[in-house]
Amino acid sequence: MNDLIYQDEHASLQPLEGLTVTVIGYGIQGRAFAANLRDSGVAVRVGNIDDRYFELARAEGHRVTDIAEAVAHADIVLLLIPDEAHGAVFDVDIAPNLREGALLCVAHGHSLVQGDVRPLAGRDLAMLAPRMYGDPIRRYYLAGQGAPALVDLVETGFQVLVERGFNPKAALLEVYGSGEMGKMMLDGADIGLDEVVALQGSPTCQVGYHRWRGRTLPAAVRELAARVLDQIDSGDFAAYLKEHAANDYAALDEARRAALKRPLNVAHAQVRAAFRFPTEAAGGLYQAAPAGAEPELAR
Repeated sequence: MNDLIYQDEHASLQPLEGLTVTVIGYGIQGRAFAANLRDSGVAVRVGNIDDRYFELARAEGHRVTDIAEAVAHADIVLLLIPDEAHGAVFDVDIAPNLREGALLCVAHGHSLVQGDVRPLAGRDLAMLAPRMYGDPIRRYYLAGQGAPALVDLVETGFQVLVERGFNPKAALLEVYGSGEMGKMMLDGADIGLDEVVALQGSPTCQVGYHRWRGRTLPAAVRELAARVLDQIDSGDFAAYLKEHAANDYAALDEARRAALKRPLNVAHAQVRAAFRFPTEAAGGLYQAAPAGAEPELAR
């Protein structure tokens, strides 16, 4: 991984003029990506199975079709569905329909490492991995921005990643530099930490979170971080994730329910009920901005 860092002045929307970007999946990331692209003047399609996310995308003004049709019309495809579904969707809907010269882009590398998504002759393959979850990506866009104690824990995680060959800048972003963890803590103050993970984390994130949460002791942080990476590199976590998916995430649902019964979350609910802190709704984040209007953060 190189050290190139691209800023706003290095990027332009001009190469996207006349192109169609298809967003596959209208969940945590897809909803934010689609809204930001649409409001930037890019032609957007949404491809989704016929479920509540299909209807949500349509209600929020997007052109929505099944995945195969959306891919067939795309110059760029953003694959933003849960990782364990990548292989089937790639084989059935993407590989037969992605036209020559098109670009397929994933949001992180799990399915690439596992071989579920593979390079196709005459097509480009890329990864665009925001170090932030969905709603803040949208909020930052509307605010005209972008998305880019605990010191010993953070430093140890950073060192383990660097020793494994990760670029130091990428490792820093992963452990805290992107601000994602800080934003999750802020949202956690509003709705609860485990609720943030449940609402904003991908299935891959949530399965890993509930598998390794609570096992970290100060003297064992370094060892645990190394074991986690070993399980990812060996494919053990991928098999564990597929097992969860095959059982329709029943164990994950149980883990979520158990997490909400933790004393921390019980106390959190009591504090919120007693003090009635204001909350920030996400309801207006994804509606199309009026023509000619400056984007404004919904409140």
